[in-house]
Amino acid sequence: MNRDKIQLKHILGVHVDLPGYPNTDDIIYYSVKRAFDRGKDLTFTDALIYKKLGGNPELNENINNSIAKLMETGDIELSRINKDSNSYRILNNPYN
Repeated sequence: MNRDKIQLKHILGVHVDLPGYPNTDDIIYYSVKRAFDRGKDLTFTDALIYKKLGGNPELNENINNSIAKLMETGDIELSRINKDSNSYRILNNPYN
């Protein structure tokens, strides 16, 4: 993970106070950081994102919209559908 490419809002931690949180940048940042810290593949589940970044209907709606947008732009792909959650693979890592 190239720390020079991290957006200032994530460095300062102010992203949680911005309108539209969590947006596509927040989901990708959280997922890439988590994968980097754990030495794992660039994948995430929607259940994990809801648990870590969601918590109320507005945040969960932002998550749904952001995941849909990331799929439309080709930044992520659906890699597995489970009973309780969907898994996604990050295709375009802006932190390389």
